[in-house]
Amino acid sequence: METLSARHLDVLRAWVNQNSHTDNPDGVRKVQASAHEEAFRLGLTLQWVPSTLPNAPHQALYGTRGNGPKHVVLVCHADTVFPKDSAFQKCIENPDHWIGPGVIDDKGGILVSLLAIEELNASFPETVTIHWICMPTEETGSQGYHSFLADLGRKAELVLGFEPALPDGSIIASRRGNQWFQIDIRGRGGHAGRDATTLLNPALEAALVAGHATELSDEASRTSVTVTGLETNSPTFNTIPSTARVKIDGRFEHSAEGERVLSHIQNIGTVPFLKPKTDAVQPLTKTLKILENCPAFSRTPNVDALAQFALNTIQKIEGIEVEVRTSGGSADSNYISRPGLPILDGLGPRGSGMHTEQERLELSSLKTRAQVTASLLRHWGK
Repeated sequence: METLSARHLDVLRAWVNQNSHTDNPDGVRKVQASAHEEAFRLGLTLQWVPSTLPNAPHQALYGTRGNGPKHVVLVCHADTVFPKDSAFQKCIENPDHWIGPGVIDDKGGILVSLLAIEELNASFPETVTIHWICMPTEETGSQGYHSFLADLGRKAELVLGFEPALPDGSIIASRRGNQWFQIDIRGRGGHAGRDATTLLNPALEAALVAGHATELSDEASRTSVTVTGLETNSPTFNTIPSTARVKIDGRFEHSAEGERVLSHIQNIGTVPFLKPKTDAVQPLTKTLKILENCPAFSRTPNVDALAQFALNTIQKIEGIEVEVRTSGGSADSNYISRPGLPILDGLGPRGSGMHTEQERLELSSLKTRAQVTASLLRHWGK
């Protein structure tokens, strides 16, 4: 097993034992501050990047290394999905694997990215400039940083993402985009027995929205539209609610599909299905909020040779055969993407159980995946 220094293990242990749920900005900042120390030690020039959202408590940590004409972005994140009151707070250490909150998603990924730079420092490619970014709010869509990430994409010729590898160790060359829609419906509440024929029912409108939204899924295009929430303010069985809310998650592989879903949801989410039959009946109002509209990125022809090099290197170093695949989830690499930009993600550590209390890191993969990344960058730099 490839071993890490005791100091690297101490650093990772401290990160995993520090709660850094997205809604715990102090915890996120502590992980980033420690990562700042590690990155500074490796020769990166560092700065803090504020969110464009008003009064946002988070900042992104951005660093550069090198002065070559070929620009590559290395992206990772410090936040996790485990809140401060979660029972899952500490790292459980075994000789060959650790279990802990964020141990692969994405604290192990931060360490892999920095270890790769450390590997490169022995003979840093003169042709390469590294842009390293440690994001604070990836788990909630990095709101307030989309323009910053897109700017990185415009200057980059390659993007490497350090989200965890897929469970079998495979890496990622395309990611589905995702959309989050919230539709709020407002009417007049009443009694289910007395008023059912004289009121327009927000709960029924919500059900109609849910049905029409679900029909937008298209298996052939691998587009899924999933209703993830139906809520009303009705406290009892015999009460017609005055408000209802529908939450919808959309996933798509191609931008045209994302645009199709968005166009239909803009109609479904604003125009009531239930219409008043007389002027005496109060009409329903519907309000649509688009809380996330993350672009997909597709596998580009110019990434294939790099992907094959990565696969060959993984087989040589780790002794396993893996593939290049599509991921159903989005990440910060989606926001960095632009047409034709080669992206390889899932270069973080191997493991399993991300976003669960069985999140597991294969310890040896921290070193081996860093070696894979360093070899890939030396090859690309030529």
